[in-house]
Amino acid sequence: MSFNNTSFLIDDKILVKDFNYKILRGERIGIIGNNGIGKSTLLKLMTKQLLPTQGTVKMAKDIDLSYFDQSRSAIKSDATIQDILCENGSEYVKLSNSKTKHICGYLKDFLFDPQETKTLAGTLSGGQQNRLLLAKTLANPGNFMILDEPTNDLDMDSLDILELYLEQYKGTLVVVSHDRDFLDNITTTILGFEGDGVINYNMGGFSDYIKIYPRHKNDKINIKESTLISNDSEIILDNKSSSQSNKLPKKLDNKLKNELAKLPERIIKIQQKIAQLELEKSKLDDISSHDLIHINIEIANQQYELEKLENRWLELEYIN
Repeated sequence: MSFNNTSFLIDDKILVKDFNYKILRGERIGIIGNNGIGKSTLLKLMTKQLLPTQGTVKMAKDIDLSYFDQSRSAIKSDATIQDILCENGSEYVKLSNSKTKHICGYLKDFLFDPQETKTLAGTLSGGQQNRLLLAKTLANPGNFMILDEPTNDLDMDSLDILELYLEQYKGTLVVVSHDRDFLDNITTTILGFEGDGVINYNMGGFSDYIKIYPRHKNDKINIKESTLISNDSEIILDNKSSSQSNKLPKKLDNKLKNELAKLPERIIKIQQKIAQLELEKSKLDDISSHDLIHINIEIANQQYELEKLENRWLELEYIN
């Protein structure tokens, strides 16, 4: 999918301005920016729900697109969970590659009680409806998946399940989220809305993006990044780093000692992989921009993994 000098205006407000970008097969894009700045508009341009007021949006012919809409328009309040997940009264959920799974087993994957197949969607909480829509979208996501604020109303367990599914997904992913941890864990590229229709680009996750464009440090964050500590009648928000340090054990058990012992080897392997990719890039005289972006994305992924492992090593070594 490619954007060519794409602009979109509504009521003289510029939401997208002269945007040029080609989404590569298998790319994992996070979209960030304040509310009302144009993020959902960009998604609707991708899905042809809106047409640009200037320029073009071209889609490859073989794209099999799935779309998670934050308004949950696919969740009909008078439909049962089974109606939404299964077709024609069946008890089986259609998955990718022509596979199926019984609805009871599939509901367990998304923390639903298997007895709830006949529950009306309108009686579910916001978080349950979000999980139901995710279950529907992830059952057969195609080769190009768009998720608009999928982390809204999700608890920690549901977020972990979503991340696990997305880690295993092999197609192209575009996701809008305010959850910084979530974006760092699953994206290789960030598109940042800077206002007045300007969209900047940077390889890596959210943390990499704000090093280049620090104005997003104060954007709205997801509650996952903080720990709520009840103190009688008041609630205190501790920052992520302090909450993490409080969770660390005072002494390493055998499992953590084993993890610590294996970390240096894992770090060396990733360092070697990065060096190999850098060497590969330097040897290519006539490298195309397409190949260069792919190599740079892989380097960014490896560097992110390296940083996580090094931080983990420091944590455990400090306790040891």
